[in-house]
Amino acid sequence: RMRRLADGEMICTAYKWICCEHSPCAKWRRVAWDKVPEGKWYCEMNDDAALASCDVPQELDDEVIDSQMATHVCVHGNCTRPPMETCTPKVFLADLSAFLRDRGEPQ
Repeated sequence: RMRRLADGEMICTAYKWICCEHSPCAKWRRVAWDKVPEGKWYCEMNDDAALASCDVPQELDDEVIDSQMATHVCVHGNCTRPPMETCTPKVFLADLSAFLRDRGEPQ
């Protein structure tokens, strides 16, 4: 999910819920797919300045976030695939090949 800004820049509007790794915090935050790090993530890494602190309350209750993640798996989390709009042909073909191989189908 990409959106074009007035100046023509494209930004990612698909997001994933990720949890702050600070042990007393552990708040869930929405992070754009193109900003999800490979390793640990902390609230202060959030590009949304309004939510870039462990002192800021979580946007939604855990139950609502759990429901969103269960209902919208590839938009909200639990999915390692990037949105199609940001996926390169090479990544897409590798993912498709792995999917077919896992299903035992010819590639």
